Amino acid sequence: MMSNIFSLLDVCRHQKKLYLCTRKTNSKIHIIMFENLTPTELKILDRELFMLMIYVISFLIFYFIFVRRARKDALQAQRNQEPQPIADPEPEENIRVEQLRDWKAELAAAKRLTEDDRAKVEPQKRAEFDKELLDKMLKWQNPQEFFGMADDRLNNFAGLVREKYPQLTDIDMQLLMLYALDMPQNDILTLMDYQPSTLPTVKQRLSKKLQLNSAAELTAFINNLLQTL
Repeated sequence: MMSNIFSLLDVCRHQKKLYLCTRKTNSKIHIIMFENLTPTELKILDRELFMLMIYVISFLIFYFIFVRRARKDALQAQRNQEPQPIADPEPEENIRVEQLRDWKAELAAAKRLTEDDRAKVEPQKRAEFDKELLDKMLKWQNPQEFFGMADDRLNNFAGLVREKYPQLTDIDMQLLMLYALDMPQNDILTLMDYQPSTLPTVKQRLSKKLQLNSAAELTAFINNLLQTL
């Protein structure tokens, strides 16, 4: 189409023999033939042809935009009509895991409240201060009270572990519960009265009673118990 317009314009400028022009009058388009145009008429015709070319180019641009937009809307409508895959619902978090998280947060908050008092204690007596605090928070001096509190806070977790693994002693259960609470190693050593070199041996012995291949599996095993018992 564009090549035809430029060819027509070229004829108008050089041959000056036969010209075609469209003019809209009373909603009708008349084809007017011109021959041997004067320079003034030729200039007018050139201007009309130039405007016609602008109109055609504008029409093509708007047509291209309209078609592209229509295709985009149709594609979007088609996508909206397609059935959307139903996402699998996220598994609900085990209530005991949530309870354990709350318990750990309470223990951490209680320790933060005593930081100022601990700072006033002489360094050599801070281990004793920490043990008294942990004893108070966990009722550590009486294992049965500690297990009872664990059952209350963790939906009978300690009792269910005892039923499944009757070979565990009170010391084994205390150590298992400390790992379940994700207690720092220093706090575990303080509560259990262990030396740093002793803890790996005790942890390995507990892992064997739970029929684990290594002590490294203990934490994952406890987390699984919390969610499955």
